[in-house]
Amino acid sequence: MRMVYADQMVGCPREPDDMTLSSSDRHTADMPAHAALPRLAAPLLDEAICCAGRVAAAGEPDGGPNSAVDGNADSHADSNANADPELIHRYRVSLRQLRCLLWAYAPLLPAGMAHAWRTRLGTLADLAGPAREWAVLATELAPHFLPEDPARAQPLLRALEQQVARETAACRRAMRDAAPAAVLSSLRATLADWSAVQDRSPPLDAFARQRLRDAYRILRQRAARAAADADAEAVAKAAAQADTGTRTLHRTRIAIKRVHYLTVLFAPALARPAARRVKSLRRLQLHLGRANDTTVALMLLDPSAPRLCGRHLRRLVRGRLSCLNSRYEAQARRALARARKRLKP
Repeated sequence: MRMVYADQMVGCPREPDDMTLSSSDRHTADMPAHAALPRLAAPLLDEAICCAGRVAAAGEPDGGPNSAVDGNADSHADSNANADPELIHRYRVSLRQLRCLLWAYAPLLPAGMAHAWRTRLGTLADLAGPAREWAVLATELAPHFLPEDPARAQPLLRALEQQVARETAACRRAMRDAAPAAVLSSLRATLADWSAVQDRSPPLDAFARQRLRDAYRILRQRAARAAADADAEAVAKAAAQADTGTRTLHRTRIAIKRVHYLTVLFAPALARPAARRVKSLRRLQLHLGRANDTTVALMLLDPSAPRLCGRHLRRLVRGRLSCLNSRYEAQARRALARARKRLKP
């Protein structure tokens, strides 16, 4: 009999970027910050639990939840394949948003609590990392590096699709084994228990403004470092010192995401409308995301390429991806240089 997972038959509650307090909850802005935390975390927890359950259930054969391990993983991964990439992406985004929220609340939470839970959430996100990375490579980046000759392109495209299927099947099995819903339910209870015993904290609006200022300060520091890497001397130094410039861009991208997510989550508690700032942050995130995707793609292809294609095609693919990566990194640094003066709450 087929196991039914929670939320399998219904859609997940909201899209990740819409996860903020509704208009009916705007009075939460006047709450003490500690009282608002469970309410802010609730839609993120709901989203992560829902997406994890649907991903785990999607590839489950009729024989039961463990049959996929013994059967053909590729065939199981093909079922509901169209929904998998989006569900996996939403699962990872909701966990990133939770980690950002815990970062913001670290000064109020008991020492070490935010760090410990952020680490656990990072481990849960890693369950879906390879599946998401291969999906991006096969769908978003492949058109940029596939050979023009269909006879040469089709075998590589099929090999990439099979790799995505394998990673997706592995992701589903990992979801079943790790039981993210239990971990996330424990976090929900932990936050509720902590909030219930607190009797004093700053109002949410003042707390949100201060933590956004802190997040912007970190972002400005990292953006300045990343923009400096655009100098010829810095680029040469980065090339000689194991992609220092790429790591700097990645750290800046994480800081942009933190500011973006906190701006969305705290929007009802902020005096100024957040829509314009979110739009600007998304543009920056897009530039740095492209650079990161191509960097990850090159890392994925290095050990896997011999299995995916022949030597000559491998050289062509890597050359095109390397050129694309260089162009995207240059665009990202220019975008950061233009936006640096506007990076403030």
